[in-house]
Amino acid sequence: MYFFYPGPAKLHPMVQQWTTEIFKEGLTSRNHRSAEIIACYRKAVEGLQKKLSIPPDYTVVFTSSATECWEILAQSFPKDTFTHVFNGAFGAKWAGISQKLGNTVHSIRYSPEAPLPDRELPASDWICLTHCETSNGTYISENLIVSLKKQYPERLVAIDATSSLGGICIPWEATDYVFASVQKCLGLPSGMAVLVCSPQATERALQQNVTTHYNSLANSLPLAQQYQTTHTPNILDICLLMKLMESIEPIQLIDSQLQERAAQLYAWLEQEGFALLIRNAAVRSPTVITIQAAEHEIAHIKSAASQSGFVLGNGYGEWKNTTFRIANFPAITNQEVMALQEFLLTFQAAKQ
Repeated sequence: MYFFYPGPAKLHPMVQQWTTEIFKEGLTSRNHRSAEIIACYRKAVEGLQKKLSIPPDYTVVFTSSATECWEILAQSFPKDTFTHVFNGAFGAKWAGISQKLGNTVHSIRYSPEAPLPDRELPASDWICLTHCETSNGTYISENLIVSLKKQYPERLVAIDATSSLGGICIPWEATDYVFASVQKCLGLPSGMAVLVCSPQATERALQQNVTTHYNSLANSLPLAQQYQTTHTPNILDICLLMKLMESIEPIQLIDSQLQERAAQLYAWLEQEGFALLIRNAAVRSPTVITIQAAEHEIAHIKSAASQSGFVLGNGYGEWKNTTFRIANFPAITNQEVMALQEFLLTFQAAKQ
């Protein structure tokens, strides 16, 4: 089968072998505060710093999911105000979580065809952005995030990087709280997220010192700096992440390859008569490609794809029944993309 679902997505091809090695080493049966697991945590973090260019003074915390990271941010900074800037379903859900947990929230919705809102943002302590909006296939470029940080240097910037971490470059110097689940660009089994905090975010969390939740940053950060967690974590995923970081190329090369493949695929889709949901090429995601059509056509193509062994992504949110999505993640090979193109050509021909 060919897996193009945008999360959980196709696993890195070495996951099965690595899992066997981890079991043979007995790591999944170790106490999470044992020297062996602390060593795996440390090697995973050092690998993230080396391969994803995370600054060495940023702290890496392992959580259960990106959704948990939404809650951790809101719960750890109850005195702060948040400006959530979004154009799709996941950005809107994140803003909703912050509001439900009692924070003061400014929600700024903008058009999926726009790079960012073209107006001044309301005063707040945090700006919250979705790097690649998985629901519609949009993207905020590295340069835009850097420019936004320069425009509001006194604010902390939180980035939901669920469909970008491990696939495209993140401007770490312009961010303070970055998180992603591992089942997308990182190509690992679901059940863990990587949360990265800047020194400024760490200092602020420790100053506010909210410890009422097991995963409050004031609890998690001091332990993370010792390569430990507040609870028994997903040891298998931590060990797999360690091995993944030992295996992959630096993020600059991965980014270049994905951007090039995405540009070629977008151009090919338009050439073959497929309608792209996002018309503005400057804001199209390099990692999640969204195609639109009439509802009956979408149902037909997904059914045909399934029968031919292709797992495509359903539409999401307001585009649920009128789009399908294609993942362009690092674990997907060029040969698999070519096979998908052949299927899509066959489908187009059958339609005519």
